[in-house]
Amino acid sequence: SLVRGRSVSAEGAEVTTPINRNGRHTANLNASISKVFKKHGDWVFSENTRINGSAGHNFFEVNNQDGYQNTVAITVAQEFSANWKDIIELRPDYSISPAVTRYQFVDFKSSSYITDDANMAIDLHLPRKMTWNVNYAYIYNPLVAQGFQKSTNLLSLSVARSIQKNDLGEIRLSCYDLLNQAISTYHYATENTINDIQNQSVRRYLSLSYS
Repeated sequence: SLVRGRSVSAEGAEVTTPINRNGRHTANLNASISKVFKKHGDWVFSENTRINGSAGHNFFEVNNQDGYQNTVAITVAQEFSANWKDIIELRPDYSISPAVTRYQFVDFKSSSYITDDANMAIDLHLPRKMTWNVNYAYIYNPLVAQGFQKSTNLLSLSVARSIQKNDLGEIRLSCYDLLNQAISTYHYATENTINDIQNQSVRRYLSLSYS
């Protein structure tokens, strides 16, 4: 693989040189299982379990120090669904994502962290031809650097009405990020650095659509 050899001076100036080196490998695993349970009265229940995993063994060179970075990351997500007469549906979802980075042949400190993500979606079809949607997400990243936002509450609402013959058309009014907190943060280790990245998307806005 092609990696970068880095030379960093005491003043922070950096020189990067491309290096061809064997020995890098990565592996990924994705699995899911779903089940729909029998009806309980007018309710239908289902569940979905998802597992995503990755492992990487990556060579790097910093100031003539050769080493390997070994990172293992896993995400386990669990979603439930409860549907009552196709009128109201509740879909809670929770995921947890631990990650560990260790080094070989260099005296670098190991890094580990866990992020959490909880979601709740509600769909209501009432009265006839009307659909109401509520989506709430809570994201928590505890290890971001000082000055970064650790948690986000993301709430979106929409209401739609079916129109035209056979309900082929729909008009929808949506409010994205009602709490005005839309932001995403990432914390990860690579080579000899720990990186905190914060992205801000368009915050609270309304949209009116026809389809």
